[in-house]
Amino acid sequence: MRRFISILALIVILGVSFTSCKQKKRKVVKKVKKVAVIEHDTIQPDSVTYEDKSEPVVEPVSVPNKYFLIAASFESKKNAEEMLNKLTDLGYSSRIFISEDNDYRVSYMGFSDREEAFKKLAEERAKADTENVWIHIPKINE
Repeated sequence: MRRFISILALIVILGVSFTSCKQKKRKVVKKVKKVAVIEHDTIQPDSVTYEDKSEPVVEPVSVPNKYFLIAASFESKKNAEEMLNKLTDLGYSSRIFISEDNDYRVSYMGFSDREEAFKKLAEERAKADTENVWIHIPKINE
C-alpha cells in the first residue's frame, strides 16, 4: 500500500510539472496591406508615358597601355620635350619614358594588347619615315 501511494504521488507530481511547462501561445498578428481601389479609369490616353525599355549602355573598361611605339630616344630632356610637343600637335598621344641609362624615350602610340602593338609596329616599320620605330614595354614602376 505504501508503494502504491508513493507511485501515485510520483505520477501526480510529474503530471503537475509537465502541465505547468506548457508554452505560452503567441498572438498571431497579420499585417494587412492597404490597396488603393480605383473605381474609374483616370488615366487619359494622351498622358500615358512609357519607361525606356532599351538596353543600358555598357562602357568598355579601359585597360592601361603596356606597349608603346617609340619614335625617338634623346639624351637631352629638352629635345625629348620638343619631340613630344610636335607629336602631340600632330594628334598623337605622346609620352616620355626615362630609361635606366637616363635616356628620354618619346612614344607616340600606346597599346594594351600585345598582338595589336606588334602588328602596328610592323606597319610602321614598312613606312619610309618610321622604319626605326621600336616597342618599349615599361617596368611596373615606370
